[in-house]
Amino acid sequence: MLKGRNKIKKSIKISDYIDVKKKSKKLRCKTPKLITVLPDNFGKVKTKGQFYYSGDSYDLIEGFKKIGIKETTLERKVDRPTIAYRDPEWVGPIIFLAERLISEHPHLVTIVLNVISNYITDAIKIIHRKMKIPKTSLQKEFPAEFNIVLETRSGDYKKIYYKGPLEGIKKLEEIIMEISSKKYHNKKINF
Repeated sequence: MLKGRNKIKKSIKISDYIDVKKKSKKLRCKTPKLITVLPDNFGKVKTKGQFYYSGDSYDLIEGFKKIGIKETTLERKVDRPTIAYRDPEWVGPIIFLAERLISEHPHLVTIVLNVISNYITDAIKIIHRKMKIPKTSLQKEFPAEFNIVLETRSGDYKKIYYKGPLEGIKKLEEIIMEISSKKYHNKKINF
């Protein structure tokens, strides 16, 4: 068990989100078509000059590009401030998945979640080396936290907030497919 830490709280919360495409146009950004890493403060800014990203956003963007997913940012060149989180947990960015990606390329949902899981696994390896904590404890107890925003078939936008261990990310694929296929009510899911 991680010294000085309680078991991590697992949480998946689904809520409404702003219209990503409309807000992108208003901010004079590229309109996302398939998948985009959104700035952490996307829903609150008045200009794109106010954007900031979680510290791992750039690495994830590169990870997506390596597997052939090219559209990953709202801006042509991303050179914005990042936020580094000091706690031994992984706090990732907001990842936008368009309805077209989910309906026409559903296999990409699995690939996106695998890229995230692999990135977290690499972070666990680094912490294991630095803190001398058994990898098995880290895989069960190392908290990951990130958001996925989905465009639904009905044109609504839903945010899935995830906080939990690496192994819980598998559940997100099922939730993403269910949300995208029908009207989904906001709720908290226990796993």
